[in-house]
Amino acid sequence: MRAFQAAAAAAILGVSLIGSASEMSPDLKALVDAAKKEGALTLAWAQDVMGGADGARLFEQAINKTYGTNIAIKFVPSIPQPALASKIVTEAAAGQTATSDVYLGANYASAILTDRKGMIPVEWTKLLPGRITPDLVEEGGQAVRFATGFPGVTYNTDLVPAVRVPKKLTDLLDPWWKGRLASTVYAASFEAISSPDMLGYQGSLDYIKKLAPQLAGLIRCGDGERIATGEYAALALDCSSQQATYWKRKGAPIAQAQLIDAAQLRYWYVGVPKNAAHPAAGKLWITYALTPEGQALVRRTWDVDLDSFPEVPDHGLAAELKAKGAKMLAMTIPYWNAHKDMDKAKDEMVKILRTSKGKK
Repeated sequence: MRAFQAAAAAAILGVSLIGSASEMSPDLKALVDAAKKEGALTLAWAQDVMGGADGARLFEQAINKTYGTNIAIKFVPSIPQPALASKIVTEAAAGQTATSDVYLGANYASAILTDRKGMIPVEWTKLLPGRITPDLVEEGGQAVRFATGFPGVTYNTDLVPAVRVPKKLTDLLDPWWKGRLASTVYAASFEAISSPDMLGYQGSLDYIKKLAPQLAGLIRCGDGERIATGEYAALALDCSSQQATYWKRKGAPIAQAQLIDAAQLRYWYVGVPKNAAHPAAGKLWITYALTPEGQALVRRTWDVDLDSFPEVPDHGLAAELKAKGAKMLAMTIPYWNAHKDMDKAKDEMVKILRTSKGKK
C-alpha cells in the first residue's frame, strides 16, 4: 500500500519513479527518441474510459515530464471497443490510418485485431526489463495486459443485509432476491460460467433460466447510480469492481461481492495497430502506463490497475479471493480463442434475459 501511495503521489506531482534517462533500457531510449520525432498521439475510446479527454491530458503531462518529450495527445470519443477493433481492421485493409494509435479492449474485442495480425508485435519485456514480464504479453507481442477487471455483484449496502450478501451463484436464486435484482442487457461476465472450467455450456444456460425470473430489470454496467439510489438492490453480474469503487469514493452506500464459483480475472489489453499514424508514441504511452506511476494514474482515472503488480490495490483483491478458495478463471485472449462457445452461450443468455418476465 505504501508503494502504491508513493506511485500515486508521483503521478499526481509528475515525478518519475523510472529513473533518469541514463537508467533507461537501450530499447526504451530508442523508443523515446522515435516518439520525440513523431510528436503526436491520437487516443480513441469511450469518454468514461481512462478519464476520457481529462485523463489524456494527465497522461500527456506525465509522459512528457518523465521522458523529456513534447508529445501532443489528442483524445477522440469513440465507438464501443469491438466495433472500433473492426473499424481499425477495415481501415488497414483500405490503406487508411487507424482511428487510434493505441487500441484498448477486452480479450474478445482485442482478438478481433490480434487474430488478423492487426497490431504491431513488440518486445515489451525489453522496454521495461523486470517490470513487463513474459506472462503479461500475449499473441506474439501484439497485446500486453494493462488492467484487470474483477466481475461480481455490485450491491447497495443499505438494502442488502450482511446475511444476504451473495457468496456463490446459487445465492442469487434465493426467493429473497426476487424483484430486487438487476442484470445487464448484454449478460455481462456470464459467458465465463459457460466455460468447461465453470458450469459448462448447458449448465450455464440452465442457471440463467433460473436467474431470469428473479430480475426486476435490465441495465448497463455503467448504470451504477441506479444501484446507489436504491432503484435496484444489486446488479449481477457486473463488469468489474470499477463502478462499486467509483460510487463508494463518492460516499454512496455501495460495495461489491465476489462470487467464489464465478471468480474471474478479466484483462484489458493494449496494443498499437499496424496502421497507426504514431506507432512509437503509442508504444511509449503503453510503456508508461505499465510503470508504477503509470499504474497509479490508471487507477486515478479508471479505478482499476493490473493485479500482476504487487504494489497495486487489485493485487490485494486477487490475493484475498484466492485465500477464500476462489479458482480464478483468467480470461485471456488465448483462452477466449480456445473457447469460442462462450460467445454463443452469451448470445443465448441475452435472449433468455431479455425475454424474461423480469424485464422492464
